[in-house]
Amino acid sequence: MSQDILPVQQLNPEDQKSVYDLIDTFFEYEPNVAVKGLQEMYHQLGPDAHPTVRFVLESFWSFFQSQLEFTQAGNIGKSIELLTQARSNFEQLGLQENWNIANGLLLYYMAVNDIRQQNISAGLAKLQEAKEALQKADKFGSQYQTFIDHFEPESFYIGGVQAMMQYDYSNGDILIEKASESSKALAKKYYENGSIQYNTFYGLGHAYKALYHLFYSMNEFNKFNFDLFVFGDNETKIESEQAITFLSEGDLSNINIYNSLFLCKTALFLSEVLAKLGISTYNLLKGDDDEIADLKLLKQVVRNAKKMASKSGPSAIVYVRFCDQTEEQIYNLERLVASKVKSKDVTVIKEPAEVVASEAQKAGFIEMIGQGKVEKALSLLIKNEKSPEELKDLILLSSQWQDVRHKENLNLSTPEQLGVMKSKIIEGILNIVN
Repeated sequence: MSQDILPVQQLNPEDQKSVYDLIDTFFEYEPNVAVKGLQEMYHQLGPDAHPTVRFVLESFWSFFQSQLEFTQAGNIGKSIELLTQARSNFEQLGLQENWNIANGLLLYYMAVNDIRQQNISAGLAKLQEAKEALQKADKFGSQYQTFIDHFEPESFYIGGVQAMMQYDYSNGDILIEKASESSKALAKKYYENGSIQYNTFYGLGHAYKALYHLFYSMNEFNKFNFDLFVFGDNETKIESEQAITFLSEGDLSNINIYNSLFLCKTALFLSEVLAKLGISTYNLLKGDDDEIADLKLLKQVVRNAKKMASKSGPSAIVYVRFCDQTEEQIYNLERLVASKVKSKDVTVIKEPAEVVASEAQKAGFIEMIGQGKVEKALSLLIKNEKSPEELKDLILLSSQWQDVRHKENLNLSTPEQLGVMKSKIIEGILNIVN
């Protein structure tokens, strides 16, 4: 311990009282106010101020600044660095109560960091440790338990979205469920039923699950698991409707809540389109050409959904991508329907010139694939005349290729694994071309 820095208990009574009064005062303020006040006090200290008092101000500045880094800047690494320093300083100052708070908050920051890194078990364990640590802080512990309760749902939600973006739906499901449960529990614990804040947090609980089910449905559609849409419940629709009901009566002055409301409306539109697309494709592949949805109408619904999503700013990027993917799926289904209709027509014998053109076109596709232009080849092949079965296979191969590209961009597979997957897809395309 530095010879100049003393435990607060060893200061003279006047300085000791000043420190304890300062602590009580700043814990009544929001972190941004506390940080500003501490900076002003630090610069106003006279040359005869005790080094310990100066050290106290520095320590609490680090403590409150860590909260700003976490809540406003989203810089978890910096938050952990600042709070680690503050915790060490509190130990040196003999401020056990404040050490307990810093320790609990630090465990929470580390839990959030683990969850975002997909270290789910470690993150959940630290979260429990954080709550237990704060229970040891008699005076201000409940204040920071409230802080954790309010940030816990969003932390789980972000971790869940990151998991789903990496196609890890097992962890995504766990984290989104925890986000939903903790948000609803927060509403019930702190707010009166029917109040603006209650509706806000309870609505977010449903909104989190709506996004999960939309992610999951898009993934299942891309894998041709159309049974889900025929025999399963439309969970995205159910959760979106509940979210819209509550969020419409929530804190719409908060831009994030306002955006969430419009994203839930977007999810509702897309869920209905996906359900009709899935059922239509299922029926078509089973040979029932009469049970096909109005595809032009579905296109218009998707465009409306895209406009709805655009009102939500940067947070809508994932939803806009879903809209584009869904519109592409409608186009593919249109091609499949047209192919089915044409396959019923009388077979036309090709003239020799047409055969030559077909062979030249085939050679062009093979050359295109050899140059690595697989996406372009797939797009052109889908637009060409193909049997329903070949068209179905091409659409599936196109979906698989997009999946491989996504894994490649996110470094989710080794180069060797990606090479094997690409080779199988290209082999499938060449089999159809030949």
